[in-house]
Amino acid sequence: MEREFKQVKKAAELSDEQFAALIYGVILASGGSQAQAMAAAGSARMIKNKIITADEKELSALASALDPKITEGILKALREKEGQSG
Repeated sequence: MEREFKQVKKAAELSDEQFAALIYGVILASGGSQAQAMAAAGSARMIKNKIITADEKELSALASALDPKITEGILKALREKEGQSG
């Protein structure tokens, strides 16, 4: 879980536009509707702020409340983004 925690924290370092695009893509890829993806992307700043202030326990609780497809989509997108930058 520590690796995933670090990846999620790293995602909060993306620009607002990059983070919104990441969220939008993950929601669509995990079966969400375009309206859901747009709504989530529109909340990107708020989501980033929650990630920045959350500790590992809080992020774990949040992840367990999400659809597993969404959680895996987020982690997959972060791994791919990490591979592009390094």
